[in-house]
This record gives sequence, structure tokens and C-alpha cells, in this order.
Amino acid sequence: MEIMEYFWNNTVPKNFSAILNYFNTYKNKNWKKQTLSTYLTRLVRENLLKVKPVGTNTQYSYLISQEEYESMQARGLLNKQYDGSLKNFLIALYQGKPTNCQEIEELQSWLSKINLSVNEEPH
Repeated sequence: MEIMEYFWNNTVPKNFSAILNYFNTYKNKNWKKQTLSTYLTRLVRENLLKVKPVGTNTQYSYLISQEEYESMQARGLLNKQYDGSLKNFLIALYQGKPTNCQEIEELQSWLSKINLSVNEEPH
């Protein structure tokens, strides 16, 4: 996630040397080239980063926004742990725990908006 945050905060594509320098200098990672290469390869394989050859260098940039990534992770958790049910998730989250009225009102408003958009879709 830390690597993805680096890309989300830097909209300009970065080459391997710049990425390695940033993490070793500013994040005190002490990564070897192979370590970073492995991380970047995984992120490319997972379609989170894209690669673009530029001359003798390779430029990396993000394919999905931070919001898209967070949504993807949340949906994965919901599907894996709660059979894709938002209701089951909310029951598990709030069972036996009080919540404040403002949060409930915001949730009801959000659910109403979702319901309206679902009902407005052509069938």
C-alpha cells in the first residue's frame, strides 16, 4: 500500500531509480533493487500499476485511483467475510454497540440515495 500511496501522491510517471531513491532516502527502507522489482512486478500483475518503456528506462504509474482501490478492497472484504451482504456486515459491526444518531441518519440518507439510483436504472 505504501508504494501505491507514493504513486497516488505523484501523478507524474516515475522510473525505477527515482522510486528506489525515494523509498531508501525518505522512507529509510534500505531496499535492494530486487526487492523493489518484486514489489513493482506484483503491482503490475495485479493491474494496479502500468509500465511504459521510455528509451532505456521503464516508467511506472498507477492504473486505478486510491478511491477505486479502497472500493475494491472493501468489496473483497464484504464478499469474503459477509457473503457480499452489506446487511450482514452492518449487523456484525454494530451488534450490541450503540452508535450516534447522526451516523444513523447519514447511513439512512446514503441508503435512500442508492435505492433511488437503483430504481431509476432502465430494466
